[in-house]
Amino acid sequence: MDRLSDLVSSLAVAGIFSLLVVHPERIARKQGWIDRYALAFWIAIVPAVVMVLLALWQRIEQYGVTERRYLLGVLAVWLGAIALHRVITRTRDIKAIPLTLAVIGAVTFAGPWSAYAFAERSQAGRVADILTAHGALADGRVGSETIRIPYEEWEQVEEALGYLIDNHGTSAVEGWYADGGSPADPGGDPPEDDVDRVVRALIGDRDERLERIMAALRVRPEPRNRPVVVHAAERGEPLPVEGFDLVIVANGTASASVAGEDLRFRVSEDGTGLVMSLGGREEGRASLLPVIAWADARPGAVARSRTLTAPRPDLILDVDGPALAGRLVVGTVELSWRDERLVVTGFELDAVLLRWETDVP
Repeated sequence: MDRLSDLVSSLAVAGIFSLLVVHPERIARKQGWIDRYALAFWIAIVPAVVMVLLALWQRIEQYGVTERRYLLGVLAVWLGAIALHRVITRTRDIKAIPLTLAVIGAVTFAGPWSAYAFAERSQAGRVADILTAHGALADGRVGSETIRIPYEEWEQVEEALGYLIDNHGTSAVEGWYADGGSPADPGGDPPEDDVDRVVRALIGDRDERLERIMAALRVRPEPRNRPVVVHAAERGEPLPVEGFDLVIVANGTASASVAGEDLRFRVSEDGTGLVMSLGGREEGRASLLPVIAWADARPGAVARSRTLTAPRPDLILDVDGPALAGRLVVGTVELSWRDERLVVTGFELDAVLLRWETDVP
């Protein structure tokens, strides 16, 4: 649509400017070729304007109104009306062109019908319609329960809110929160587990603000049936080995031979950690709940991406057993959805640090 609108706009500006430049010659000498050129120009503009309006309507249906789309739509309607008027009346008068443009400029510059106000209402209304359709917004208030909505609609909500943050602020949606609060001023003490997500949402960078406001709206995308691989950040950084008796460079493998016995690692049955066994005996379990919680707190990133990068400490796990104590340096973790919750379905180890808890024979 952008290329089409740019092409039509350029054609219109060049054509109208040329008509204005030759207008004195057209009036003084009554040049017939200028009249024929003007008629052909206005006729040619009509189908081009129709194409722009059709493309613009499709875009607005999908993504709502923005300032650019609003102004483009107003100018396209104006251009189409001027073209039809010129074709039908064959008038030579050019006063209507600057006069009508001045009126349009005044109307779209300020007030409730300005491009700024209209775009803000459109994007906020787009969010409200989606939330209301799924019961997340009722009587102008966000409910107390988190509701899952289709990913495509969740993405539209995120996109609209991102646009509001970038261009208008969030005043249009702040009145939706329970007890009249907002992410910046919750209007009361929210539950303790919501404090980090709701309070002071307007502090921080754009992505952080968007993430917190999305959390405050209590909508999450429905799980997408595909695994997400979480990589540890700074995998090449050296690790301290003091206090350990043995370091195994795993290179992704989940088994090794230690003191003549097989050392193996596997995902636990509940999908929340890793099980370490030695010689077939379970030695202990290491929890991966921190990295699961880290990913679960970023539902948009999990839904959009197949790979994420997590903080390195969340993927360094300690495990204690009767014979061995270990520190597992996990390189990657594969997460998938099971019963609407994220669980571990695969992993790769970078290194294993071991310490004997009993004497080695």
